[in-house]
Formats: sequence, C-alpha cells, structure tokens
Amino acid sequence: MYQSYFSLHCPPFRLTPHPDFFYDGAGRGHLLQALLYAVDSGEGVIKVSGEVGAGKTMLCRMLLEKMPPKMTAIYFANPMMSEGELTQNLLLELAVPAEISPSKSAIRRIEEALIERYGAGQQVVVVVDEAHAMPAASLEFIRLLSNLDYGHHKLLQIVLFGQPELDQQLTQPAMRPLRERISYSFELSRLEKTDVAAYLHFRLQAAGWQGPPLFDDAAVKEIALAAQGLTRRINLLADKALLASFADNARTVSREHARLAVRECAYAPAAAFRAWPVKPIAVLATVAAVGIVFGLWYGARTTTASAQTVVAASAPLRVNSPAAVSSSSVASATTQIDVDGLPPALDQLAQHSRQQINAANAQTQTILLMTVPHNQLGELEKLMQRYDGQMKLDQVMIYPTQANGVKSWGVVYGLFADKRSAKQAMAQLPDALKRNKPLLRSVAGVREEIWTL
Repeated sequence: MYQSYFSLHCPPFRLTPHPDFFYDGAGRGHLLQALLYAVDSGEGVIKVSGEVGAGKTMLCRMLLEKMPPKMTAIYFANPMMSEGELTQNLLLELAVPAEISPSKSAIRRIEEALIERYGAGQQVVVVVDEAHAMPAASLEFIRLLSNLDYGHHKLLQIVLFGQPELDQQLTQPAMRPLRERISYSFELSRLEKTDVAAYLHFRLQAAGWQGPPLFDDAAVKEIALAAQGLTRRINLLADKALLASFADNARTVSREHARLAVRECAYAPAAAFRAWPVKPIAVLATVAAVGIVFGLWYGARTTTASAQTVVAASAPLRVNSPAAVSSSSVASATTQIDVDGLPPALDQLAQHSRQQINAANAQTQTILLMTVPHNQLGELEKLMQRYDGQMKLDQVMIYPTQANGVKSWGVVYGLFADKRSAKQAMAQLPDALKRNKPLLRSVAGVREEIWTL
C-alpha cells in the first residue's frame, strides 16, 4: 500500500527471510562467516541458539545460500518428527529407497549413501531449524548420525538452530553424549538499541529507498524500546509505522507514527525487559570451553597477551555492600556501561553469566556477594583468585547494574532451588566474603537490577 508512495520496489520489512534483506551489521556478518568456517571444517555438531524473533531463520537461510557447491544441504524446517520419520526423510533426501527396516539397517544405508557422495567430492550438511522442538529420541538419532565417518573424515555435518530451550535441553544428563559432540556453539544476540537505526535504513535501501533516513530519531527510539532487540518485532513495528506515515501523508516516520504501531502490536513494555543485550560474537568457543567459562578463567589469562592484561587501578578495589544496589537507581539512570571495555576473560564471564541468569527459573535463589565499580572490574580477577580452593569459582556470575548511582557490576554466586540450600551455601563462604554481608536474591530480583545497555 505504501510502496509506491515511498518509491519502494518491494516491502522492506516482510517477515519471510530473503537473502537481499540480510543485515550483516552488529556482528551478524561475522557470525555467518564463522558458521561457514565451522561447517567447512567438518568436525562434529554445530549449535546456534537465539531468542524467538532474533533472526535465526534468516541466518539459517543465509547459511544455506552461501554454502559452496561442494556441499549438499538437507534442510528440516519442521523438526517435530519421530526417529522413524527423521530416518525416512533423510533416506528420501539422499535418494535411498525408503524401505521399512530397523534403525541400524537404516543407518547403514545412510552411511553407504554418504560414503558414495564423499567419494564424489560432496559434503552433506543437515540443517535443522527450530531444533528445540525435536523429541529426545530424534536428538539421540542425530547423535548417532554424527558418529558416521570414513577414515579421518566426518561423513555428515549437522547444524542445529534453536531457541534457548535447546541449551536447557542439552544440559539434561541424558543429553550428555550429544552435548559432548558439539564442536562449535554460537549465540545470535538481540540487536542493541544503537543498531536499530542502521538496521531500518538498510532494509529500506534494500527495498529501493534512495533518500536520507526515513525514520526520525524519536521514531527509532520508540521502535527500539518496544522491539527489545528482536528483528521480527522491529520489522512488524516498522511496517505499521510506515503505514501510519503513509495514511498521514507524511514524508518521514515520526514518534507518533511509531507509537501508533507500538500500541497496535501491544508488546510488553520495555521496562519489563531486563535481559541485557551483549555485543554479538562470532565463536563463543567449543562446548568444552564454554561450559565452564569461569573455571577456565585463570588458564585463559595466560594464553594471550590481551587476556593477561587487567585494568590497573591506582586505588584499592572498592567493593560495595550488596545493599548498595538499588533497582530504583537503575530505572532512573541515563548512563551506559561500556561492555566493549571488558578484558577478554571478563567478557566471556559476562556472556556466560547472561546465559545462566536468563535460563534460570525466576524463583531460583542466588547469593549476591558484592558490587564492583565498572572501572575496577578488572581487579575482580585478582580478588577471586584469593578464594580459589575455598569456593567453587565456576559458580560465580556477574551482571551490569548500578550502586549508589555508580556504573557497577553485581557479583553473585550459585543458583539454588530454594532459600534453604542457598543459606547452606552462604554459610560455607569464606569469612572475608561473609563480612561483606552477602544477601539472598531471587533470579527475578537480579533481573530487575540488570541495567539495560
């Protein structure tokens, strides 16, 4: 309806993934290149996780689009298949007669077909979208498929795209064999607020727009707040805002047009969104490294010169009592914490902590040990080294917040099912930490304190 009015040759914010509308900013282009590298390496299973509406399907389609000719992709958009259905579909895609037979016989026929393709110079890649919806038996079948090799080469590369529920499912004891076969684990993060304007302008240009930014700053801010970094929401809001601008005979999209779109979509208020955006990263690490980021912290310090460097503080580390954290001060703050300034090891810890806090049940209990000013966070590494051997360091997490109006990081310890077990763990803390009067906090309370960057 508004396309001719704004001189566009196609809808700029359609939800159906299209390669021409892939936004490679905010680290997404780098993530795609890292995915292609991981697929080409031909080792193990690859996992990509992201929130609903973060752009996983678009990334998946781009991966299929950019695969080199030597790769044959088998794409499953609907993974809610039983083991038998998955087997038969795979046999069909490999052009193997789909005879009814036991799983071992089916796997053998799949293996023979893969060996034949390997001999012809072809690499087969199975890409599963919405993998979090796969039944446990089907995921186990995926694990069996990942075992197929010929000589020193894997016959089948497997890529799983899924929501954070996939990460939770993989933590189950029964999923350990599959979890240990994941060689690359990626996370598709939400867009940061500062990326939204560039994203909107890119989509408009891809649709034929040749003028200056069509959405004014106030409109971009309204959309960014309501969309909470999710590209699907951004697309829906932008489409409705453009329609409102067209109906108003305006030449730009204003705050009022954006607000009309927000009211129509009726998304949850931005204030309810507490999961902080982090900068997208290409490769988190292998599962062996990502699974215990803090446990490997001290080893990571000695691997590279940059990891060895911590922020030097001329004054002693200022540790605030946990009571200094105020959720009201967070809500009224206008400053931002510069996550890009974190040392590499702390950056990994922040990434790991965000995943843990976001995945935990809201009523799960944790222990708030202290808050540390942002400009002295590098010294936290030295502080925690003092307690190595006295507590489980791989249970320490950090999150951005404010204490007495100062940009800071909260330091919490452990995730406990109830207050009783949390109190028991608190009683076992080193005496020096007890003197700092740690507090029990629910995960819901921690989320309320998180400063949205």
